[in-house]
Amino acid sequence: MRQLRKRAAAEGGRYSVVIVDDEIDGAAELVDSVRNSSPSAGSGIILSRNRYCHNRPLPGSMLDLPVIHKPFTLTEILRSVDHAIGAGRAESADPEAPPSDRQRTRRRSSVLVAEDNSVNRKVVSHLLQKRGHDVVLVGNGKEAIEAVRQRRFDVILMDCQMPVMDGYEATGCIRELERELGYHVLIVALTANAVDGDRQRCLDAGMDSYLAKPVRAQELYEAVEELSVSYSHEPATL
Repeated sequence: MRQLRKRAAAEGGRYSVVIVDDEIDGAAELVDSVRNSSPSAGSGIILSRNRYCHNRPLPGSMLDLPVIHKPFTLTEILRSVDHAIGAGRAESADPEAPPSDRQRTRRRSSVLVAEDNSVNRKVVSHLLQKRGHDVVLVGNGKEAIEAVRQRRFDVILMDCQMPVMDGYEATGCIRELERELGYHVLIVALTANAVDGDRQRCLDAGMDSYLAKPVRAQELYEAVEELSVSYSHEPATL
């Protein structure tokens, strides 16, 4: 741990974001080391905590840190990192500087919506098209797999309960298909069962993130826009 703190002191300023698990020995000392390493650079610090352990008190120096709860989804970790980086840039930004490209424009994404309920399909499609996204609609998991074979999507919104083939099975098949495609397909689960067990089942099935129905517009936009922008397509892990 002493070596870790020394490294934090020497290199803390080199990182835009540092994620510290509150359960490691000397977590508070590590946070202090990062903060003191380069006050002007001000590495963003995110505290990682178990979501089911809320009774363990935190040292005073860690009370003001943004927290991400384990187990976290890809969307949650990317959102936390993005916010931490954005906060750091806001503190040092020139108030008269022009907005960044990302602030001026919103990336248009290609989105596959796999949902058997026609009303839900229309609602999600309307919300996404209103934001300028390209949307393809299918009614079951088998159709989703065929669509992925035919073209590349930035994000798939995958209903978990569908006829013919459900979202869990379809996700497993798409993950196998990635070996042939050569890139990772982002899959966001859509489920009406907003409980921890179903959330974990989605992650265990290989889905990248999770949205509970009825879908809220802002959560939908964050899942599609922040996830697809932050997570560039990379070769699948073979």
